[in-house]
Amino acid sequence: MNAKMLACTAITAASLIAAPAFADQVKFSYKPFELDSPAGIASLYARMESRAEAACAARSPSISARRIAQECTEKLLSEFVEGVGNGQLSAVHEAKSEERYALGD
Repeated sequence: MNAKMLACTAITAASLIAAPAFADQVKFSYKPFELDSPAGIASLYARMESRAEAACAARSPSISARRIAQECTEKLLSEFVEGVGNGQLSAVHEAKSEERYALGD
């Protein structure tokens, strides 16, 4: 199966603190068959979350750095999901985003 590649721009927390104009290109690939089942979609979404969190990780323990990293992660994750363009994946993302918002995360 061919892998599809997404390239999204992430402004990392460290970059925002050190140099606000800097943005990294973050690549993420997936295989179309991952969208064929709810389990595949859940697994793909989990990988997207991990990739976004790693790309946006705060390099400082400060509250503002963690907040910026969280915002970066949410934005990048949304870009990943939009780049795939799958309704079921979008529904999972919306539900998870609402869950994180409800938890105050």
